[in-house]
Amino acid sequence: MILKKALFILFFLPIVGFSQNQTDFRVWTGLNQEVDLSKKVELGFAQQIRFENNLTSIERHFYEVGLNFKVGKIYRISPAYRFSDDINQFSHRLQLDQSLNHNLPNKLWLKQRLRLQYNLDVPEFQKDDYRFRYQINFKKKFGKDFYLYTEPEIFFRNTFDFSNFYQYRLEGGLTYEFGKGDPYKIQLYYIFEEEFNIESPLRSHIIGFEFSLSLF
Repeated sequence: MILKKALFILFFLPIVGFSQNQTDFRVWTGLNQEVDLSKKVELGFAQQIRFENNLTSIERHFYEVGLNFKVGKIYRISPAYRFSDDINQFSHRLQLDQSLNHNLPNKLWLKQRLRLQYNLDVPEFQKDDYRFRYQINFKKKFGKDFYLYTEPEIFFRNTFDFSNFYQYRLEGGLTYEFGKGDPYKIQLYYIFEEEFNIESPLRSHIIGFEFSLSLF
């Protein structure tokens, strides 16, 4: 039932629109590195710089480190820590991802991810700051090294309940893997995201570029 509601929200909201939102154009650039510690455990590092205000300023840059545990054929659990420099202040975030990865026919993959994130830096008057994020990723392979993907996501505040639904994100892009054993990956993507039910909601158009390297 939750999946049906999520799909309805993800595909219906872009049609609705919100006239009071502020619109911003952004660019994200990132670097990822992954190290296989064993057949079932992977260590990952990520760095990203995000530009905002129609590319006139840096919103933040962050560093993230995490582990990815493969449990069975399709289940993954991935704890991580993120440190962000938000220009005006530092912030710290803990997150835990649980995902199901499905290999489908015709070089098609489906991934469902549920993320629980907790922001450690919250105002004194605010008791806690949890975020629940549900994401679906569809990926299709063309040729030997080329992929196209789409990745809708919905955001909840404090509880995984539609009364706390405050943001959605629609992402699509392409990935190119190269090198012997495909250790290198370049990803280009576009994101449209929109906030609502909060003060000064933001509508953003984002272009992103990432380079990933897998070791061992």
